[in-house]
Amino acid sequence: MVELNQIPHIDEIAHHGVFHGAAEKKPATFQERSASQNKIVPSLEEAIRRTGLRDGMTISFHHHFRNGDHIINQVVALLTKMGFRNLTLAPSSLSAKLCETAKSASAASSSACSTMM
Repeated sequence: MVELNQIPHIDEIAHHGVFHGAAEKKPATFQERSASQNKIVPSLEEAIRRTGLRDGMTISFHHHFRNGDHIINQVVALLTKMGFRNLTLAPSSLSAKLCETAKSASAASSSACSTMM
């Protein structure tokens, strides 16, 4: 067995109490935490509003969503309905079908979509 007093400088590093960087553990349940940290909103429109999106900004999508093209088409259509203009769609594995939706809605710049076709 190792004798602790034989370790060089042990008095400088030992017996200083609780690690000062450790936060007190909060034993709240998942339900309690999610009630105060819930990011779910009642509608897609509300989610878009909370992003702070403005005319002229760039939008992008994670391309691995299940039924992803349907979700993207739904978002682009809603952005148009909400009156957003001059948005640039940053394509990364999106289908040409989406591009047609975006162009017809005038929600994305045609130069971004032309790279997808």
